[in-house]
Amino acid sequence: MSAKRSTSGPRSNPAPLADAFVHIHSSHTSLAQLARLGTIARERMVDRAVCPLIRHLAVVTYGSSDDAAIVETIPPPTWSGAVSCISNVEAQETALFQASVPRWVADALVVAGCRSALVYIDQHDGGDVAVQTAAELRSRGIRVGLVARAGYHWSWTVARDTAANHPRAIAAAGREGDLCRAADVVVATTRRIAENLCWQHRLDPARVRIAPNFVQPEGAMPAFSGRVPGTILFAGRLSPEKRIDLLIRAVAAAARSNPAVKLIVIGDGPERESLGALAASFDAPVEFRERVAHAQLLREMGSCNIYAQPSRFEGHPKTILEAMAMGAPTLVARAPGVDDEINPNVTGIVSGDGEADLCGAILWLIANPEIAERLGTRAARDIRSRLSFDATFAKLLDCFFEAMRLAGAGATDRELATPVRWEQTLLNASPDAAAAEFASSVAAYAKRLDPRTRTIFMDSVNARIGSIAEADAAVVPAALRSTPAPDAPASPR
Repeated sequence: MSAKRSTSGPRSNPAPLADAFVHIHSSHTSLAQLARLGTIARERMVDRAVCPLIRHLAVVTYGSSDDAAIVETIPPPTWSGAVSCISNVEAQETALFQASVPRWVADALVVAGCRSALVYIDQHDGGDVAVQTAAELRSRGIRVGLVARAGYHWSWTVARDTAANHPRAIAAAGREGDLCRAADVVVATTRRIAENLCWQHRLDPARVRIAPNFVQPEGAMPAFSGRVPGTILFAGRLSPEKRIDLLIRAVAAAARSNPAVKLIVIGDGPERESLGALAASFDAPVEFRERVAHAQLLREMGSCNIYAQPSRFEGHPKTILEAMAMGAPTLVARAPGVDDEINPNVTGIVSGDGEADLCGAILWLIANPEIAERLGTRAARDIRSRLSFDATFAKLLDCFFEAMRLAGAGATDRELATPVRWEQTLLNASPDAAAAEFASSVAAYAKRLDPRTRTIFMDSVNARIGSIAEADAAVVPAALRSTPAPDAPASPR
């Protein structure tokens, strides 16, 4: 934990938001990692813009002591407040670190004399930490507003990556629902995500607001004359939903008609090896590159002839938006979330999702540079004006003030659910199997405790199980207790 103070300066907005702003980053996010990727300047813009409206900034990250130094650089030089960095300096198991965060945040804010706080989670993955932090602060008498931002629809994405009934997808939906129902305001980046969250988690639409991702291109849009003819760029995670295999096949076909065609793929992921083998089998002109710093990626977007991303689905894709902001003629396939920000044939090309569709669009854009330039220019003008940081932050700030106005009154479920739960499938398990799962979970928890605490815990468990048994004995006939139906579902208590 660290603190910083500097000389006071005028506030751009005289209305204070809260005493403290608690920014909880999504699971496993490290500021040091973001700094290595060159995106830290972008990621700290919201915190910096909020500083004039608060007097204490607390940032929760999953990094080590390196993150504390980065947090110190967030506030503007004229700000006079204090900064706290809550990070995993002891390299604890993730679950143990998450369990400690609420107490550490509350301790920091109580010592600083804070009486109000806005708790903000920037993605839904890891939102259980935000829910418990808000609860801990309220238990200490601090007025708290909770904002849950969905940069993308987390549970939907997990389901698309796995299957709708996969345990990971079910668990993600459960945690996401708990967060959304506990939040005063849920922020979605697109209308589609907002509507899906309302339907999935039974949310009041009045509590779900839209604040898109922002783009922050560096400098003016590059001149089209400086673009490398025939060069196609893709940047992102090399995973199945991006359909880079489709793009490689389309590029291979296009190169047979136009030898200038070349695909540059920037990124890494589980499909890197198979995609390389696919490109070799088609003798496709593909160059694979490792991830680059954000500034370098923007330069690549500013020099390519076409930016192509034929994903099966996206949330609110920042790479597509950034390519458009850099004036790159942009080609996407028609799919959920992918083409939402593109006006077809005006700010980009939306093709079918077949190899021939993409190949034809690539050759047509290369053969018509005047049209390609016009598409890129219109796209850059549209994205830079509509999705600038100032425009999108104003919407996010409205969400912050609304959450502080509600301060807990906006939650759908006023009482937080117990943090201990078992899979729903256990309701259909045999009594013995359900009991075994219960015992296993208790043992796993007990192993993490020191010997003295473990003894106290186990004594308390035994006492409570005994009281449950006594209560059952008072209401359940002895004949039913001694001869349970063999196929009757059991639910762990």
